[in-house]
Amino acid sequence: MTVSVARQHVESAQDRRVRLRRRSAVIADDRDLQANASNFEHAHSADLRIALPGANRDGFLSRSTVMGMQRSVGNRVVSRRIASASGMTARRPGPIRTLVSAAVHRCGDTPCDCSPEERAAKAGTLRRIPSPSSASPPPTAAPAQAGTAQGLGSTPAAGLAPIPDPVRRDHANRLAAGDHLGALMVIVRHMESVGEIDPSIMAAPVATSGGATVCQATVLWDADPSMGRSAVETPCGCSGPADDKRPNVRIRAGTGAIADLEHLHSAIFHEFRHVRQDFEACRGAPSPGLRFAGACTDCNKPEELDSYLAEAEAGYNATVIRHAWARVVSNWTWLAPEQQMVFLARVRTLRGKIERLFPGIDWENDAEVRRYSAFCSQMDQRAGGNTAGSCDSALAPLTAPGPRSGLPLPPPPPPIGDFELPPKDRAIA
Repeated sequence: MTVSVARQHVESAQDRRVRLRRRSAVIADDRDLQANASNFEHAHSADLRIALPGANRDGFLSRSTVMGMQRSVGNRVVSRRIASASGMTARRPGPIRTLVSAAVHRCGDTPCDCSPEERAAKAGTLRRIPSPSSASPPPTAAPAQAGTAQGLGSTPAAGLAPIPDPVRRDHANRLAAGDHLGALMVIVRHMESVGEIDPSIMAAPVATSGGATVCQATVLWDADPSMGRSAVETPCGCSGPADDKRPNVRIRAGTGAIADLEHLHSAIFHEFRHVRQDFEACRGAPSPGLRFAGACTDCNKPEELDSYLAEAEAGYNATVIRHAWARVVSNWTWLAPEQQMVFLARVRTLRGKIERLFPGIDWENDAEVRRYSAFCSQMDQRAGGNTAGSCDSALAPLTAPGPRSGLPLPPPPPPIGDFELPPKDRAIA
């Protein structure tokens, strides 16, 4: 064999080794792409299904495909893949980090993990969810009955779930047939079935005095055409053995309330919060106002603030949440400072949710708040004046008799954890 032939043989062998190295790098890169696609698919499966299939083995990649791959697996891997397919040598880097931690999650235009309100918005329940200016932890789910250690007043309400479509249709059909009580009971039974209310804590005897009925009939729920959009829980004392007394209550809803499904859902939840308050009172707690003989109204009564807080904490409908929060704002200063402290943590947490839904509103000067504040002033005058801070209750006890003005509403929480999202066409390495 001549020297020239030997040299050609060596160069041919070297060329084969180079081609084999290039082919191995391409295959390894493809494996990296597929492996990271598998890791990443749980977070952004739709994006990867668009980005990866367009990368053909010949290296012909569209601009949109390259950008999609950059967003999915990073510039470094994509550059090496293109270089290998074009016949350029590429150095093999170490293992690629899992991309799940580097992903930018989106829920509309809002950084996620998604809050319950944002998930509801994507399902079409909330009418508008602005980008948050602050982050706040979600309300803590409460047990069916609040524990005695924390107390009901300090216990946030568990969230309500939107009414499912079959229940909505049943409700609508009964309304169309003029069966308002049937429409009411459709929602009551649904709420009971999913654990949002627990009628077992209610008693249902007929309360009489001298042979005359002093409470409503034995039905626990009633539709009242005269009540419009209102609902009311009427307590009739406690019933049962000494070690198992339960509130003997009735709940009525106006036909206007029954016709508005989201409003009805929230109103039943509000009134049943009063049933829970009565349940605790039947087990030894004094009735509101008795200890100091103070006048209790719809505005200075801690039980009302608790129920409106529960509505807003649990709510999923923006209109209903706004209405309940307006009542929280208007009722807040009618409680004594020591009573406000019972609810302070809940109010602060709830205000974070409110600021996400309705950023930038001056609530003290909001039209709905001012309307309810005027209503509270009228209630005060009817009760003889000086009712602020005068309604004692086991839910939020007073330390001394007499009217005392409450504290200002807590300010909104400071922004935490905010970050700017990159433009949609910017690669994420």
